[in-house]
Amino acid sequence: MTIKSAFDYTVYSLLGDYDRKEATNISRLILKEIFKVSNFDRTDEFGEEEELKAIIKRLKRSEPIDYIIGHSNFFGYEFMVNKHVLIPRPETEELVNWILEDNKNQYKQKDVIDIGSGSGCIGITLKKKKPPFRVFALEESMDAMNCTRINAKRLRTNLEFFRTDFLDRSIWKAFGAFDIIVSNPPYISMSEKNKMSENTLGYEPEKALFTHGNDPLVFYRHISRFAEDHLNVGGAVYVEMNEFRVKETRKIFESIFDQVEIRRDMQGKERMLRALGMNKKST
Repeated sequence: MTIKSAFDYTVYSLLGDYDRKEATNISRLILKEIFKVSNFDRTDEFGEEEELKAIIKRLKRSEPIDYIIGHSNFFGYEFMVNKHVLIPRPETEELVNWILEDNKNQYKQKDVIDIGSGSGCIGITLKKKKPPFRVFALEESMDAMNCTRINAKRLRTNLEFFRTDFLDRSIWKAFGAFDIIVSNPPYISMSEKNKMSENTLGYEPEKALFTHGNDPLVFYRHISRFAEDHLNVGGAVYVEMNEFRVKETRKIFESIFDQVEIRRDMQGKERMLRALGMNKKST
């Protein structure tokens, strides 16, 4: 098998599961990232047929390409990803961009906490774009925290790390105050599993997707209460949220904040929330 025929074979094999454009793009990515091939018309021997076939089988089982190549692009940076962390999403880039827009003329230190850091894409990107920021990454999963640490090292960013269960309020007293609280928390109830795509449901970490118990908004309730005692005057909370629970999520933050704004993502879905102006009412 030549390199050209390996490329053609990969495209052909994926056509039943992807349209031609996507199959072609995935084939290019596989050969480039895994087999270090950049010219797909070469007629010299390929020599990695068995490994290529194994990868094609993984793709046909709906495994996300990001997990297969081991990294994902976020805000122009390459983040290592694996089965322990969510694959960074475009809407999360939009959430980060909102924070950067609000701080475009800020050059002083601000303390930021990223609740549920996962791959670290939010906190690390904020630190890269705003070096004076002091960023704290909070994550319960040891495997996910290791991913954050690796990405911070690879991207030469200094973060402070906390491995703990954010839903355990007894640990909150160990934290100081922050200027920015940001989170893309689990916000899907177990009853909504049937709405998830196969590649998300079958491969991405359940704990990062689903809230366990009967309250799909539990993280938002905790984030709002955490902000009552741990958000500096003039600070802000930014969260990604479930497009189907916008009203309920807004209500949680309106009981604490005077200004709550919802922003749509590029697909027109209400997916992001910013809260400003603490009013100190109780939820």
